[in-house]
Amino acid sequence: MKTKNSFRTWKSGKTWLYSSLILGGLLLSSGLSINPAKVSAETMGTKSSQMTSATDITMGLQANLKATTTISAAQLANAQAPGPFTAGVNQVIPFEAFGGDGMLTRLLLNSSNNAAWSDNGTAKNPALPPISGLESGKYFYEVDLAGTNGATGQNLLDLLRANGSKNYEATVKVYAADSSGKADTSKVVATKMIQVDLAGLTDNIKNTTTVSAAKLANAQAAGPFTAGVNQVIPFEAFGGDGMLTRLLLNSSNNAAWSDNGTAKNPALPPISGLESGKYFYEVDLAGTNGATGQNLLDLLRANGSKNYEATVKIYAADSSGKADTSKVVATKMIQVNLTKEQNTVASQEVYRLYNKMSGEHLYTTSAYEYNTLTMTNSSWSGEKVAWKAPKTGNNVYRVYNPNSGEHLYTESSFEVNSLVKQNGWKSEGVAFHSDSNSGTPVYRLYNPNSKLGAHFLTMSSYERDSLVKAGWKSEGIAFYAIK
Repeated sequence: MKTKNSFRTWKSGKTWLYSSLILGGLLLSSGLSINPAKVSAETMGTKSSQMTSATDITMGLQANLKATTTISAAQLANAQAPGPFTAGVNQVIPFEAFGGDGMLTRLLLNSSNNAAWSDNGTAKNPALPPISGLESGKYFYEVDLAGTNGATGQNLLDLLRANGSKNYEATVKVYAADSSGKADTSKVVATKMIQVDLAGLTDNIKNTTTVSAAKLANAQAAGPFTAGVNQVIPFEAFGGDGMLTRLLLNSSNNAAWSDNGTAKNPALPPISGLESGKYFYEVDLAGTNGATGQNLLDLLRANGSKNYEATVKIYAADSSGKADTSKVVATKMIQVNLTKEQNTVASQEVYRLYNKMSGEHLYTTSAYEYNTLTMTNSSWSGEKVAWKAPKTGNNVYRVYNPNSGEHLYTESSFEVNSLVKQNGWKSEGVAFHSDSNSGTPVYRLYNPNSKLGAHFLTMSSYERDSLVKAGWKSEGIAFYAIK
């Protein structure tokens, strides 16, 4: 806690003491004007001749202060020190200054809901009185913000920004003035417990973002896609059209996108109302060794589908307007999921039929064969599509046993040749194709108790396990269907 005579701010390397006269500098920067003789009506409200009692203060405090106040990310991001934003927070200043333009404490007042606001009080909007008819010079106040260790000025701004989105418990205390007109912090006139919710500078950034294969495939190194990834650029550029970082914003979900920003869609601000030139950012993508531009694109494409841990870092600008990477204002850990470009595989349906007389199952890609058997032979029942097979890939052969009427399906040409040469089976050539050991397994089972319909194919592990329990023997994965 600091009194008005010890409250300090730093400007141009000089220390400014807030005495009765110097306080005018703070009020002026807050949109409040003051001179040694009196406070102007524009900034402090009309000076009241009536006496303001402790009861008035207590009642006014309860009636005029919100129970919960939300501070926007832009208001926090745009605040400057020195400046009015933190005045009265963890420090004691005159009560009549409570509602100055650009002050955090102004936002605590119910009357602020429809009142004008300017960052850092640049517009010098009229002050809002904390209570009606307040007598000047008689009371002081402070807002103790829990969890901030009494920080003030730039230290407080740094802490609030680093903490990100957070709800703070706060105590508003009003003190009486002593006989010399200074705050007597031993005389607490009124208090009120409130909550102050601050939005973080990274609140608009998603925890997890999925970047489609097409966006990665179409990105060009000379374009914006990799801007801000493993490199520092202005924060206001975060949501540019065609940028990977645009996709990290919650606001991108329903926003327009064009590859390489060719459509010049409007940029999405990372913070609504953010002032330009105050902040810079980078997104450090783990596992990419700091690669940028074409090198980064090549690496991401070579890695295929991969989930990357990433750190969004926001830096303050230095006095020359360049990024000061030693001043990390805020960070956020996120995940960026990049998907591999999938080649479209031409497929065909494999139909399954069941012969209720023999117990055999037949598998065919021919809709003509399927329809003919079901419509002309009452023994066959259609069981619709069993799976989808690629039109190219490993051959799956069909062989026929003329003695039993059974069909067998195998990827093994050795098995086909053995059955044809030794057991009198007839080869019926290639029935369909397999997805080269990378699709969905198709299982083959054998019924040792059946002379007919001894083999069965299914993609269903449930069907496989049920048949095994019923006495069938699993023969493992026969081949693969398309996922």
